[in-house]
Amino acid sequence: MPKTVERFESHSVINGAQAVAMALLRDGVVALDNIISCTKLNDIYRQLRDENPVYFDETLLGQSEDNLCVGNKRYVLNPALTGALADRDVFANKYVLSVARYALGDDAILESFGMIMCFPGSERQHIHRDGVLYTSGLAGLLPPFALTVAIPLIEMNDFFGATAFWPGSHLKHEKQEDISKCISTCIQVGSCAIWDFRTYHMGLPNNSEIARPVLYITYAKSWFRDVINFKRKNQRRVSFARGFLENLLEEDKPLFAHLRCFDFGLID
Repeated sequence: MPKTVERFESHSVINGAQAVAMALLRDGVVALDNIISCTKLNDIYRQLRDENPVYFDETLLGQSEDNLCVGNKRYVLNPALTGALADRDVFANKYVLSVARYALGDDAILESFGMIMCFPGSERQHIHRDGVLYTSGLAGLLPPFALTVAIPLIEMNDFFGATAFWPGSHLKHEKQEDISKCISTCIQVGSCAIWDFRTYHMGLPNNSEIARPVLYITYAKSWFRDVINFKRKNQRRVSFARGFLENLLEEDKPLFAHLRCFDFGLID
């Protein structure tokens, strides 16, 4: 069992996507370093604070039924792909996509996009998987059907809160509960973590005095729809402004080819 999450520098990914994907298939989780400019992520952070101050107010979030609580002081939010968030380095990052398409196929889709906000004083999250296709031992024999990508806007570490993983658990049927066998790693701003939907993991406490936002993207096989994490009628898998799809580069359009009117939120 690995003692740490295997890391890859961005410059090694484009011509070495196979090596990254093989590590992902083996361990169920990898980290990619320096995939996006810190300046761009800082711009996103400021945009979110200016345009969506409610995202940073735990009391207001807790009062709204539109926000999904996924643990103590943890919420899943749905910021739109507008402004700095509409940068393709975010939703179609060349380093991330090279790995995702190697693992999932060239027709991989962007199944959902959002943000997880973890507030100060949060407790250790419950151990969970993001999703499974089968609950039998057959699941571990199958290739990945979906990947989660986490891009922090504030460093993920022992102070602000990281994510702990059980490497290899995506290939196992049994739930992982032995805390001594999990590993965590620091994910700096500008880097990301990628894990198999089936990998057992949990969020660790935020010991700081500020909220820690993490952008997340689900890339998936073209036929997959996440019905575990999207049970509410008012939940949106991805939101964007009018004209967003029409203005996509041709190479990015396949990521959204699956969308229908009830899959996304259109904002004016």
